[in-house]
Amino acid sequence: MPAIKWFAGMARSYGCPAKSFPDKFKLIMPLFDSEKSAPFYHWEDDMLVLNILGRPNAKRDAIGKVVGHQLEVYATAVPRLGGATAHMMRYLAGVFDVPPDAIQVVFGEKNVNKQIRVKSPKRLPAPIQFAGRPE
Repeated sequence: MPAIKWFAGMARSYGCPAKSFPDKFKLIMPLFDSEKSAPFYHWEDDMLVLNILGRPNAKRDAIGKVVGHQLEVYATAVPRLGGATAHMMRYLAGVFDVPPDAIQVVFGEKNVNKQIRVKSPKRLPAPIQFAGRPE
């Protein structure tokens, strides 16, 4: 929030009236526009592309909430040499009801920020079902 206050002060100092501030703020800083927020997943034909925020060392394997443009996925595995990612992919294979080789890590093998591709998922977890299909 301090960044927004700073930006508001800068906008006023350059002659931007207070009532037009939100519109100009969205034009200059599109990341703060919740209406144009990037979805955490999209479809490419029958392939589901999903952005994940990995949470290793969790008490249990679970699907969490949507955080920004990522879906939280908790894994019980220790984050060593990509072991937590491998464990997470095996867990997600069960969630999506696909074989483990149907899930491909695009990037983030050894990072908490990941993108994966799931080929023809037979089941979708609740956050994806409730979000609807993005355009």
